[in-house]
Amino acid sequence: MAGRKHHHHHNIHSSLSRRDEPRLSHSSSSSSSTTALEDRITTRHREIQTLLHDNQRLATTHLALKQDLTATQQELRQLSAAAADVKEERDAEVRRIYEKSLKMDAEVRAVAAMKSDLDQVRDDVRELAEVRKELVEHLQSVQSELALAREDLKPLPVIKGDIEALRHEIQRGR
Repeated sequence: MAGRKHHHHHNIHSSLSRRDEPRLSHSSSSSSSTTALEDRITTRHREIQTLLHDNQRLATTHLALKQDLTATQQELRQLSAAAADVKEERDAEVRRIYEKSLKMDAEVRAVAAMKSDLDQVRDDVRELAEVRKELVEHLQSVQSELALAREDLKPLPVIKGDIEALRHEIQRGR
């Protein structure tokens, strides 16, 4: 890029000196064309500075987006790990409740002759059913949160596309 700028400036100076050579005899004409040329050079310089500023701003934006993407990916990994932990805990709790339920059923058969013990076991089973219901509701809540997290992460491909588009624009700007 620096080579092109240098080459471009060299061409401007060469063409300007060739264009201005015949006019050197006309001092007022030469002065006004020199002023016009200086104005064009100043304008071009401002345009180049604006483009350089825009390029720097886009590079900064690109870096920020890249950092956001990295943070989002890290958060996704953390959410996935947390979801796996919740599922593992839920599965263990369901197994524990299921095993407790099986054990209680065996106790119910063992103490069938005793009404008061049977009533107590029935109350325990109802309590387990409520716990199971709460766990199912908790599981549904966790699954809903997981679904929302997945929905929140759906824009990642769009963000990646935007980053790629910005990268291509920056490369074209160079």
